[in-house]
Amino acid sequence: MADPQPPSSSGGFSLTNMPADVIYNILEHIDTAQGVARLSRTSRTMNHVIEEKGWRIWVKSRFTLFNPSAVLSNKEWAERARVLTAQSRDWDRRGVLVKILTPPPSQQIRAPLQANNQNNNQNQSIPCNILVDAYHHRLGQDAQELVFWGAGEDVFGMLRHNIPNSRPWDEWMGSRGAKIGYSSGRDDITAVSILKDVRYNYGPTDDYQVLVGRASGKLHMMSMATHNFGKQLVEFREPSLSGIQRNIQAVDFNYQLGLIAAATKEGILTYSTKPDEELIRHSSDGTREPYILPVNSVVLKANPAGCGRFDFIRQVKYVNEDTLAVSLNSAHNPIQYVKYTPDRVHTSSAAKMSNDGSRELRTARALLPLNMSSFASGSGKSLLSSWDDGTVQLQDIRTRSRFDMVFQDNFDLATPISALLTRGTEQFFGGSAQSSVLKVFDYRWPKGYYHTDALACGNDTPYPVSHPPVIVKEPYFRSDRLRCKHAHGKPCRWHALSKLDYHRPNFNMWLNPKQNNLSPVYSLAMASDDSASVFAGLGGRLAEITVRHYYPHYNPRESSKLARNVKHSSQLQMVSVIDTGPGFLVTDPARSARMPIIRRQAKRAPPLHPDPDFEAWTSRHRFDTWLQGRRDS
Repeated sequence: MADPQPPSSSGGFSLTNMPADVIYNILEHIDTAQGVARLSRTSRTMNHVIEEKGWRIWVKSRFTLFNPSAVLSNKEWAERARVLTAQSRDWDRRGVLVKILTPPPSQQIRAPLQANNQNNNQNQSIPCNILVDAYHHRLGQDAQELVFWGAGEDVFGMLRHNIPNSRPWDEWMGSRGAKIGYSSGRDDITAVSILKDVRYNYGPTDDYQVLVGRASGKLHMMSMATHNFGKQLVEFREPSLSGIQRNIQAVDFNYQLGLIAAATKEGILTYSTKPDEELIRHSSDGTREPYILPVNSVVLKANPAGCGRFDFIRQVKYVNEDTLAVSLNSAHNPIQYVKYTPDRVHTSSAAKMSNDGSRELRTARALLPLNMSSFASGSGKSLLSSWDDGTVQLQDIRTRSRFDMVFQDNFDLATPISALLTRGTEQFFGGSAQSSVLKVFDYRWPKGYYHTDALACGNDTPYPVSHPPVIVKEPYFRSDRLRCKHAHGKPCRWHALSKLDYHRPNFNMWLNPKQNNLSPVYSLAMASDDSASVFAGLGGRLAEITVRHYYPHYNPRESSKLARNVKHSSQLQMVSVIDTGPGFLVTDPARSARMPIIRRQAKRAPPLHPDPDFEAWTSRHRFDTWLQGRRDS
């Protein structure tokens, strides 16, 4: 942008002749996208400045807790602002819909449990555990979301295409394990991880691949290409007669070094995926199937002096390029750190999470590394972990930083969380280990954007008033100010109270209330921080949780005839939600004795009301329109 002319003697600078850098600084202090849009309409010059860089600057200054997916043009930044603000509003107001994805009848037949009974000709009746992973990929203008899940011995995939100015459409894929010799139970899939860097692909192809672990101990890379879906590309085998790789519990990928960590019940094997042909071996049985041997293995069970006794390994996650976090079942020190050095492998307990001499056995279930480097005093190496006492702990192990927090569902105190997923560092989701319940937590540090800032001022209290299950005092705002005084930094009563934790409680939602509600949530996945959908693996079903703003625009085209054999049908669920309080640890169970109000979604949104005052009341309601007026006490 050309430098503006000096101000005339008759007046100072105006918006049309201000330097672009000054305008960009102004944008960083505008609270809402609505304010930026109104500013862009003041003149052609202002519109050009904001369209060129303004939306990018505003999004990056307001949504600092997110890592948005790739943006290719300045025009897309305006759309990204719309998406992120709409998602913030929908999650805050519980404006989410749930679809249960069910495979076609031809794909629901389970093979006999031959491993348990060779003469058993009955199909397995216990629903399989759905393990799901997702990833965002950009191919030109097509913003694709890859979703892969294992259902028993079978694998399925969905490729969601989002191209500007066209309807999104889903491409379905599937592969029956029985056709390549796998059987139910023995060969059920226990771990999946989409390979998110094609540099480590097996072979010259740039198609996406996925790492799959099975209960039998098999670990292999599979193709996610639509023309080659489910084909086994390379197997990762244990050394002959080692006996370590008997049951894959979890896998994780180190993208800095190209390493795979595969956990069994007793130990951890490390495999290299660097494109080095010297690593590849071939079977001598005539099939010439390629396989790779581990570069390292450690049996934690054989070292009780180092990590203590435990039942089995639950999960492994890389916290940096040379350190692996390990969660253990029924252990004195349930979280261990395995550090790899050139000469040996070091095992140490997480000091802040140890039992401090107590003989009580505890279990750490799910692990989720977080990058906190964008925060002051954050080292960037924090770990979110769920425990068998129902708590979720956020720990910065290496420093005494402020990132030591304990979260808890203030209504259902003791139910463990079996799966964790983070949406940036603003929210995280926990899947119940006992029922099909998704628990939504706020990290509770200051956000850059609140959707309530876009609503009109007032001297009222946010409604309906929260009734948290934990006994806490309702906050009081002394001033009865009707309007915000932005120049003095003094908000009105309504805007001040709307940002407080009390009026923004966490919530739980039942994903499948009609059937299979006793199924735990086995896995959670999200393609990117700004994705519209969260996928939850249940017993025999995959649930898709979608924000409301996206649902009316999503009407996918029919899949190709080839994919109709594996295309899943979707059924919209009218879910129920409850407020669960601020989400911090409750030290006194007597403080959590209230039954919160249950709100149920209506089958459709209420019709538009002719009274503008009623419409204003609806937009300021704490809950989405599908939840307003629907409740059971």
